[in-house]
Amino acid sequence: MPGNADTLSLASGRPLVKSVGRLARARARDESLDDSTVRRFHQVALATDFTGRLYFLRGVIQLLRAERPPIGLDYGLLADDLRALATGDPHQRDSVLLRWGRDLHSLPESDSKERS
Repeated sequence: MPGNADTLSLASGRPLVKSVGRLARARARDESLDDSTVRRFHQVALATDFTGRLYFLRGVIQLLRAERPPIGLDYGLLADDLRALATGDPHQRDSVLLRWGRDLHSLPESDSKERS
């Protein structure tokens, strides 16, 4: 059943892209990011229209939910990003996409703390 605790995992304060990064690291064979996971996320970011972006986003969220244990995300933050992308304002769109790119390729929080 959609929305039950087994399939819907909320993680307050964790943006979509941090969750995708966690998934890509979990699915990788080495210390890098899993290529297929990154490609799926790039489809979301590079979609040419909002409907296409939602279509690809649905697939990424299904991957997060299918991981065991499921990888959660903050759906409120995702809604804020989607609103900014839907406005059609190039500045807001570029700001969200730039942040998504930085977040995807940044070190996980545990690695960042260990290296500082």
